[in-house]
Amino acid sequence: MEIIAVIESIEDDSYQGKDFKKVTLKDGSVLKVKYGREGLLKAKWGELQVERAFKFIMGDYQGKPFVQDFIAVEGKLPESKKPPTPESALPKPHVSNYIDSETAKIRSICVAYAKDAWIADKIEYKQIYSCADMFLKYVRNEEVK
Repeated sequence: MEIIAVIESIEDDSYQGKDFKKVTLKDGSVLKVKYGREGLLKAKWGELQVERAFKFIMGDYQGKPFVQDFIAVEGKLPESKKPPTPESALPKPHVSNYIDSETAKIRSICVAYAKDAWIADKIEYKQIYSCADMFLKYVRNEEVK
């Protein structure tokens, strides 16, 4: 997996005596650029720059992602996903006349999960509300079709 993003901040950090760079990206996600095999990444720490785009090549160790390597990206970054315009393209959710606050909280969480599924390219934009309804049924232990 690869992550292409612009760096917002870089901090020195350490854990159990091991130094690493804590890199915060513009989208708010945080990557830890550690020492690397035989010090490969540590030797490249100086290349990391705030407000510069990098491609982070990610690996997986025991189910946890880690930075294997990073490369500076030149040129224009791919555009981030944005909702289609106009707003009327989004289907309207079915809303009853009365929703108690607990149901409203659960429904908003379900919509957030559905939005995450869209961002991960698992569903289409127009499927957000139907996916949220499916999550809501799942949370309520209702039969999911």
